[in-house]
Amino acid sequence: MVLLELQQIEKKFGGICALKGISFVVNKNDILGLIGPNGAGKTTIFNLVTRAYDITNGLILFKGKPINKMRTDQIINLGVVRTFQNIRLFKKLTVLDNVKASLYHKANYNLLDALFRTKNYKKIERDIDKEAKELLREMELEKYVGIQSDNLPYGLQRKLEITRALALAPEMLLLDEPAAGMNPKEVTDIIRLIQKIYTEYHLTMVIIEHHMNVITSLCNNIIVLNFGRRIAEGTPENIQKDPKVIEAYLGSSTQKKKDEIAYA
Repeated sequence: MVLLELQQIEKKFGGICALKGISFVVNKNDILGLIGPNGAGKTTIFNLVTRAYDITNGLILFKGKPINKMRTDQIINLGVVRTFQNIRLFKKLTVLDNVKASLYHKANYNLLDALFRTKNYKKIERDIDKEAKELLREMELEKYVGIQSDNLPYGLQRKLEITRALALAPEMLLLDEPAAGMNPKEVTDIIRLIQKIYTEYHLTMVIIEHHMNVITSLCNNIIVLNFGRRIAEGTPENIQKDPKVIEAYLGSSTQKKKDEIAYA
């Protein structure tokens, strides 16, 4: 089943064409990797899918329904949720309150309930607190519930951002460089976490990442962008050997360069 489809997407910023003729599909239960040099247009695709930007031309479909005219909150409610290249937490809130903030989208009480602390309000608050703690337990963050989020180590902040995304109950999760800035141990941990999420939550994922070991460990299919155009698509094994991909990254197709991109 096709979950997400991009049809001949074009995005221009003034006279600059950031994306041109981008078409691909993401099938249900896929983990698709989006790779390419800096400025290739990867994050722009996420911004178009989630309506942070408007597309210039083309069509974006989710489960066959056009979404490129919808508001961001409507797209989230359909089940498309993203993380960001630069971590976006409520830095002065605790770990627990960060996750609860994502869960409040389904809080079914009104202003009067909140003002007078009605039974309905108290029950929903208890349920949200319980659900947030359970999610933190599943993501192995339960011992940090009372810690202010900006006091967490960088790798745990990344983990918390993904946990907040899961609190929105996505069907498709878009991860923008989840391993950015991490040391080798943290990269290994984030790979394990994403594998766990995929297995336990049965999510479809699209991952942008510069760590090739993250992409090759997780993705069954990879799309390569360069200068806003798709230059290759295939399995990790085929992509690593593709001369166009090697040249886009490194400007050479020698065997030495092939080895470098394989282990980058």
